[in-house]
Amino acid sequence: MISLCSPEMILAASSFGFCLALGSAMWAFRRSRADPRFKDAERPWRAPRGWYWVATGLRIYQFFILIPRLAYWSYCYFGINSVILGVIVLACYIPFWFFLQKHYEMETPEDS
Repeated sequence: MISLCSPEMILAASSFGFCLALGSAMWAFRRSRADPRFKDAERPWRAPRGWYWVATGLRIYQFFILIPRLAYWSYCYFGINSVILGVIVLACYIPFWFFLQKHYEMETPEDS
């Protein structure tokens, strides 16, 4: 990314990954509340019930509003190269996610 020679373009491209990370965290929180395997897991602290819907709203905002608007903004101000680089940054997360899902499955409460 340093080869782009523009700090603004680097920031615009890296913000795609940041939006994906925040949206994924909201998805994981919602899944931990809804999935029967994780619902009753021991936790040192549980968020209040209303946060389930807050996480749902933030997830929708991140994936369906913020990322497309960010792509449009990057295209308008920095050109197509920043959008392509942002998509590449997003695409780099996909193999890591599959790798982690395959090799580090969580132990279910019944297994312990």
